[in-house]
Amino acid sequence: APCALDPVIEASVRSLHAWLSENNARVTFQASGGVAVFSDNDHLKEVVKNLVENAVKFNPKPVKSVSIWVEASEDQAIIRVQDDGPGIPPEEQDKVFSMFHQIEASFTGQVEGWGLGLPYVKKVVEAQGGKVELQSKLGEGTTVSVVLPRRS
Repeated sequence: APCALDPVIEASVRSLHAWLSENNARVTFQASGGVAVFSDNDHLKEVVKNLVENAVKFNPKPVKSVSIWVEASEDQAIIRVQDDGPGIPPEEQDKVFSMFHQIEASFTGQVEGWGLGLPYVKKVVEAQGGKVELQSKLGEGTTVSVVLPRRS
């Protein structure tokens, strides 16, 4: 169904409010001004939540920053979630989308989890005709981009 991205992203972040506060995390969202896609609203909310949770959970900084924004063209919309964490080693970047895969505990500080968040994100996005892209630099952070088609 048609799905406006701003309310989905805002609801996802709002649902994490208490958890973000507990984890000393700040999320900034730059509204898109009405960009919409054809998507499953509930699953898309979970996609954004998973990306924000990962951006915070693997960041060892005392105060964590996450930025979210949307870019759009006539045929696609891109949700970008960027963190200021440690980044992902190049040899791990393709693996993080595999079920149950987690980066070595020595790198992540033994963060608990099942290794299902990013595989879920990838599966949901691909089921909706999109793709997930990851850009990361060690010591600088990671940006995960959800690319979705804008069909009418």
